[in-house]
Order: sequence, then structure tokens, then C-alpha cells
Amino acid sequence: MTMLQHHVDAVVAVTPPLDEEALKAIPARRGVFALLDEAGRVILVTTAADMRSRLRYRLTAPDDEGPSKAADLRDITAAVAHRRTYSRFETDWRYLELVRAVFPDTWETLLPRRSAWFIAVDPAAAAPYWAVVAGAARAARAFGPFPDRRSAEACLEALTDVFDLCRCVSILRQAPSGSACAYKQMGRCIAPCDGTASMDAYRAVLERSIRCVAGDSAEQREHLTAAMKAASAEMAFERAAVFKARLDRLAELAGPKAACVRDIQAFRFVIIQPGPSSHQACTFICNGGRLAAGPVVEYPPSGAAMGEVLAACEGLAAEPDAAVASRRMGLVAWYLFSSRPGDGVVLAQRDLTPRSLAAMIEASAEGLGLRAPRRRKASTERP
Repeated sequence: MTMLQHHVDAVVAVTPPLDEEALKAIPARRGVFALLDEAGRVILVTTAADMRSRLRYRLTAPDDEGPSKAADLRDITAAVAHRRTYSRFETDWRYLELVRAVFPDTWETLLPRRSAWFIAVDPAAAAPYWAVVAGAARAARAFGPFPDRRSAEACLEALTDVFDLCRCVSILRQAPSGSACAYKQMGRCIAPCDGTASMDAYRAVLERSIRCVAGDSAEQREHLTAAMKAASAEMAFERAAVFKARLDRLAELAGPKAACVRDIQAFRFVIIQPGPSSHQACTFICNGGRLAAGPVVEYPPSGAAMGEVLAACEGLAAEPDAAVASRRMGLVAWYLFSSRPGDGVVLAQRDLTPRSLAAMIEASAEGLGLRAPRRRKASTERP
């Protein structure tokens, strides 16, 4: 019960079936709640756009519309623990944390599977290769997030084409004593597997690919452009076309689906969501797999309030638990790429200043449902 109380606003004793008077103790607002039995054990954790309405359905006397598909919990429910939330994002996050707290051994199986997708590589590995991974990758270098697995795979395919990286990992592990695959014959791999290129040379190419994903594609663009021009000068037009195709693939690495891609160490965001009133916004801060509530800020935003939000970002340590970090990162990525109205704004912390953060809130005010409070009219009455 003590652990539960850290995650809720109140615990209300109830005796189902509830009447309308008893239901008034539960907010008719968005939130998360848990049902407890007489021993204080949690028997249900769920979310609701209107907690009172949901509990009316679950804990009041049955009507005459026939049997319900929901389990009848009226005979075993003795209390309701609830927490008010102000947005879909906050509801999902509070639900995640509440489920973790009350079901520490099974929480992963009870939550929806949302993943933040990355491409990752360990350059120091005996056979280094890029791979698509979900969540908090433990590889030496990881970049993302991508909107979905398919987008990450498409980026990885483009990266492999641009740098002629190995596509057959099982053969790469045999280098330099492996048998080259068909990609070498097609001129689409430098073939460290059979010793055509040394592993040191392959690692050098791999490092260039890492720098490219990290945002420095100029080196590879210049290399491919020079090679294309040299091939054209030698009248080797087929070879020039190959380099031109790789330049086109290089452009894909800067496409819209890679707009949010950065080193996983920079997975740091400020999330702006609707607040308790139309004059307030809730802020949340993310550092890797750690999520925390930031200050509630008044609208219009002030520089001082924005400074407090950014100061909170600096004080948030990363999450050491990979499983927890992966779920939280998946939640943030879900809203980062969301296009649903009312889902707030997710902003990369990089380069944010109090002024730019305030400007983003101003630009998003309509979607957040924010408006400035009305000024009170001065009284014209004489004393």
C-alpha cells in the first residue's frame, strides 16, 4: 500500500454497489486508478478518460441490459486508488509507473508493446556490423529513434549500399578465411570476409558510416562525387551510374523519417502537454530512459519558467535498468512521432533555450488548448 500511495492522489474506501453519492468521491476526469480488495491487494489497474464514469460501469448495481463481458469485481473491491491526469501522454506514463509499482514481477507482460527503434553497431567487436534494435541498446554506438522498425531497416539498407558494408554477418565472422558471397561479385561489398580488404580497412569504412549517421555526411558525399566524376572522365559510365545511385541513397539518410535521428546519448526531450487549466501546460523531461514531471508553467510562458524547465532537465540522471528504460523510451518515441490532435509537443533538448522553448509553446498553443487569462476589468465604482 505504501508503494501504491506514491503513485496516486488518494485512496477511497468503497462498498459496492456504489450509488451516485458515493461516486462523487471519484473525479469525473481523465486518470489512472486501481481497485483494491479488503487486504489492500491490487486486483485491477486501468486508465479512463472519465474515472467516475468507468467506475459507475464497473461498481454500480447491474442494469437489465444482460450480462457484461467485464469481470464482476463488486464483491471483492474495498477501495479505489486514483490519480488525476491531464493528457494522454501523462495517463500512459502514470499507468506505466503504477503497473511497475504494484506488479514488479509481471509488469512487462501487462503493458502495451511500444518500442523506440535504433540502428546500432559495436566498432570494437571482432566482426562489427550494423543492426536494428529496439529500446535501450547496449551497443557502443546507437542512433535513433525511427518512427518504426521498417524505417530503421530502410535506413540501414541505405547505409549499407552507400558504404558497401557487409550484408552476410555469418560470413563476416569467418574473416579473413570466409568465402565471399555474391555481393562481392556484384561490386557491392569490399569483402573483408575473404581477406580482399583487411579488417582494419573495413573498420575504417565502418567509422565513416558512423560519422555519416551522426550527421557528418559531407565526407562520404565528396568521396562519391569525386569517384563519379573520375569514372565519367574515363568513359566508365556504368561505374559512374553506380556512384550516382549511392549518392541518391546517401540523400535518403537525411530524409524525413530520419529527422529525429541522433546518438542515443542525446535521447533527451522536453514534452509539453495540456495542463490543469487552459492557462497552464504540464512539462515532462526525458533523459534516456528516465522520465519525470517538470514544472507546470503558466501561459503565456515566461523566460524564468522556461529556465526552470531546462534546469530540471540538467538534473535528471539516466535510467540504469535497460527494461524500464526501453519502455519509457518507447513511450516518448510513440508521442514524438504521433500525429493525433491533442498529443502535445515533444522537443529535443539539444539547443533549447528559454526563449526558443517559450516560442515553441506559443506556436503550439492552439493544439495544447492554451489561452491567456482574461484581464479583470478595473472597477469604476467610487468608494
